[in-house]
Amino acid sequence: MNLLSLPAHERPRERLLCKGAEALSDAELLAVLLRTGSPGKNAVELAQTLLRDHDGSLAKVFGLSLSQISQTSGIGPSKAVQFKACIELAKRLLASAAPITDLQSALETIQAQTAFAQKEMLYAIYLDARGRVLKTELIATGTVNASAFHPREVFKTAFAENAASIVLAHNHPSGNVEASEADVELTVEFQKLCAGLGLEMLGHYVVTTDAIAKNEPLGLQIQ
Repeated sequence: MNLLSLPAHERPRERLLCKGAEALSDAELLAVLLRTGSPGKNAVELAQTLLRDHDGSLAKVFGLSLSQISQTSGIGPSKAVQFKACIELAKRLLASAAPITDLQSALETIQAQTAFAQKEMLYAIYLDARGRVLKTELIATGTVNASAFHPREVFKTAFAENAASIVLAHNHPSGNVEASEADVELTVEFQKLCAGLGLEMLGHYVVTTDAIAKNEPLGLQIQ
């Protein structure tokens, strides 16, 4: 059914204008982004199909690559580009929301930035002697293990920032907060390297959309 044939109060754009964005369902908000439907489907039905094909998960939909979105039936390159631009703006807004000075805020920012990621992303957080965050940087993307990044580059940044300690953090796209064997091995190896250079490793955290857990060789401490 064409959206124009629906009563005005049932059309996504009109509902947003009258009741605000918070009143719309996930499918209706996606329909506003998509603007138009495809042959045989209006924008809402196309959005519902997109969600259904990805387990109803906005995180999975937002984590799709540009090519994956473009390959979705009814969504061509133009819609895909507009869609990814909106997602990128949202991610940049989260990243620049406020100065990050404490570890918890840094971890929560990483949690927000990786909410839609389909790959593991490893971050290093550098802190001064008083525990204030000096810098946070992405150091590896893909499978996180001891060979996923170059410790030399991490330590180079640590000394450049005059950091006293380092925290590692990475996401688990699966949503499982449990540390893998590779996670634990990375933690142990990095602790040894830090100790040899007079730096303190304060922890290695696993983040998911629902939790932040400290990866300890003897077990997890879930926040």
